[in-house]
Amino acid sequence: EAEWKVAVAQIQLLIGAHSPEALTVVAHQRCAGHPVSDDAHNADVAATAKALKDATGFAGPSVAMVATYASDTNWGLRKIATF
Repeated sequence: EAEWKVAVAQIQLLIGAHSPEALTVVAHQRCAGHPVSDDAHNADVAATAKALKDATGFAGPSVAMVATYASDTNWGLRKIATF
Protein backbone atom coordinates (compact mmCIF):
# COMPACT_ATOMS: atom_id res chain seq x y z
CA GLU A 1 0.00 0.00 0.00
CA ALA A 2 2.87 2.40 0.68
CA GLU A 3 4.19 1.89 -2.87
CA TRP A 4 0.71 2.61 -4.29
CA LYS A 5 0.47 5.86 -2.31
CA VAL A 6 3.88 6.97 -3.59
CA ALA A 7 2.94 6.09 -7.18
CA VAL A 8 -0.37 7.99 -6.92
CA ALA A 9 1.42 11.03 -5.46
CA GLN A 10 3.96 11.00 -8.29
CA ILE A 11 1.23 10.69 -10.92
CA GLN A 12 -0.75 13.51 -9.32
CA LEU A 13 2.38 15.67 -9.52
CA LEU A 14 2.77 14.84 -13.21
CA ILE A 15 -0.91 15.52 -13.89
CA GLY A 16 -0.51 18.95 -12.32
CA ALA A 17 2.70 19.68 -14.19
CA HIS A 18 1.68 18.47 -17.64
CA SER A 19 -2.15 18.60 -17.81
CA PRO A 20 -2.44 15.37 -19.83
CA GLU A 21 -5.55 14.56 -21.81
CA ALA A 22 -5.43 10.89 -20.78
CA LEU A 23 -3.63 8.46 -18.50
CA THR A 24 -2.45 5.12 -19.86
CA VAL A 25 -1.38 2.06 -17.90
CA VAL A 26 0.59 -0.43 -20.00
CA ALA A 27 1.28 -3.96 -18.81
CA HIS A 28 3.18 -6.49 -20.89
CA GLN A 29 2.87 -10.17 -21.63
CA ARG A 30 5.57 -12.54 -20.39
CA CYS A 31 6.18 -10.36 -17.34
CA ALA A 32 8.66 -12.05 -15.00
CA GLY A 33 7.50 -9.87 -12.09
CA HIS A 34 3.81 -10.73 -12.53
CA PRO A 35 3.67 -14.24 -14.05
CA VAL A 36 -0.07 -14.78 -14.58
CA SER A 37 -2.29 -15.83 -17.48
CA ASP A 38 -3.12 -13.34 -20.22
CA ASP A 39 -6.71 -13.12 -18.92
CA ALA A 40 -5.53 -12.35 -15.39
CA HIS A 41 -3.04 -9.80 -16.74
CA ASN A 42 -5.81 -8.08 -18.72
CA ALA A 43 -8.04 -7.94 -15.64
CA ASP A 44 -5.20 -6.62 -13.48
CA VAL A 45 -4.21 -3.82 -15.85
CA ALA A 46 -7.85 -2.80 -16.22
CA ALA A 47 -8.30 -2.73 -12.44
CA THR A 48 -5.12 -0.68 -12.06
CA ALA A 49 -6.18 1.88 -14.69
CA LYS A 50 -9.57 2.29 -12.97
CA ALA A 51 -8.02 2.50 -9.50
CA LEU A 52 -5.52 5.09 -10.74
CA LYS A 53 -8.28 7.25 -12.19
CA ASP A 54 -10.26 6.99 -8.95
CA ALA A 55 -7.26 7.64 -6.69
CA THR A 56 -6.05 10.69 -8.61
CA GLY A 57 -9.47 12.15 -9.40
CA PHE A 58 -8.30 12.49 -13.01
CA ALA A 59 -11.11 13.95 -15.14
CA GLY A 60 -10.00 12.51 -18.48
CA PRO A 61 -9.91 8.91 -19.65
CA SER A 62 -7.68 6.31 -18.06
CA VAL A 63 -6.75 3.60 -20.57
CA ALA A 64 -5.57 0.06 -19.83
CA MET A 65 -3.30 -1.50 -22.48
CA VAL A 66 -1.15 -4.59 -22.84
CA ALA A 67 2.03 -4.84 -24.87
CA THR A 68 1.66 -8.16 -26.70
CA TYR A 69 4.64 -10.40 -27.32
CA ALA A 70 5.45 -11.72 -30.77
CA SER A 71 9.24 -11.94 -30.35
CA ASP A 72 11.94 -10.17 -28.35
CA THR A 73 12.08 -7.45 -30.99
CA ASN A 74 8.43 -7.43 -32.06
CA TRP A 75 5.72 -6.22 -29.67
CA GLY A 76 2.17 -5.07 -30.37
CA LEU A 77 -0.20 -2.99 -28.27
CA ARG A 78 -3.78 -3.92 -27.40
CA LYS A 79 -6.34 -1.72 -25.64
CA ILE A 80 -8.09 -3.57 -22.83
CA ALA A 81 -10.42 -0.92 -21.35
CA THR A 82 -11.07 2.79 -20.97
CA PHE A 83 -12.46 4.39 -17.82
